[in-house]
Amino acid sequence: VDSFDSFVQYQARVAKDWQGGSSFALPAIDSPIKLALVAPLALATALFRPTIFEAHNAFSLAAALDNTVLFIIFIYALKRSRLRELMEPEVIWMCSFVVMWGVLYGIGTGNLGAISRFKIQILPPFITLLVYMARRRLPSPRPAR
Repeated sequence: VDSFDSFVQYQARVAKDWQGGSSFALPAIDSPIKLALVAPLALATALFRPTIFEAHNAFSLAAALDNTVLFIIFIYALKRSRLRELMEPEVIWMCSFVVMWGVLYGIGTGNLGAISRFKIQILPPFITLLVYMARRRLPSPRPAR
């Protein structure tokens, strides 16, 4: 891949070659703006699909249940997180790493089974981030008067 156009052609060819019951296609990416618009869908696909509604056998059902638990923990962590914690260097690093991985794998892979197997690479930092953001915070001690 030496230019954006060759990347678009490569991505379309790779997505077309994935066949089977769990293949999917993202919208065609033909410009950097389209890439920015498709990135959230690719990220959600890489991290939280297949869903329970897409499960067609026992293996995809197991992956769907796993993704459902991850999604519930993600929503819980989102509700419990504080905005100032997002500025911590460790959180920035883990968020950047998970987002970059998710967008690249979501765009470059056209099969949910493959993505669920590839996701093993990202689970340690992703789960660490979720647990850190969803943790119970102790109240700050009040200064003595």
